[in-house]
Amino acid sequence: GDRVREVEGALITGFQLSTLSGPLCEEPMEGVAFVVDDVRFTGPPDEVHGVSDSYGPWSGQVISAVKEGCRAAFLAGERRLVEAVFDCQVTTQVDSLGKAYSVLSKRRARVVDEQMRDGTDTFVVSSILPVAESFGLADDLRKQTSGAATCHLTMAGW
Repeated sequence: GDRVREVEGALITGFQLSTLSGPLCEEPMEGVAFVVDDVRFTGPPDEVHGVSDSYGPWSGQVISAVKEGCRAAFLAGERRLVEAVFDCQVTTQVDSLGKAYSVLSKRRARVVDEQMRDGTDTFVVSSILPVAESFGLADDLRKQTSGAATCHLTMAGW
């Protein structure tokens, strides 16, 4: 009760430090929740007394314990890494459509839509493309389709 309120700032700081630099790649963690079931203070009463000193040795110990506890709990649970992705729109003529699909599939693109522009033989293929696979995409598309395809990339998320 009261003791937990006395170290609340240290608990929050420990959580913030653990999520600011995660244990997998030292990248910030997102979408993570930790449930604190119990808080225990161990040691002789005279050592535990004075916990309310927000800049004393207890504060540092609480921050360190919470940070390491959160990191260990994260590693013990189900975890995943996320990858940045682009929304990729490829515009091409009907005779180069297969070659454009071939370039996209080699780069782990996931096609989500294909539409033909009314009154033309032009197709627009929409896909989700990992950012890491986007380097050199425009040149590869031009080379494989003899200049018949162009692409437009916008950040789509993670």
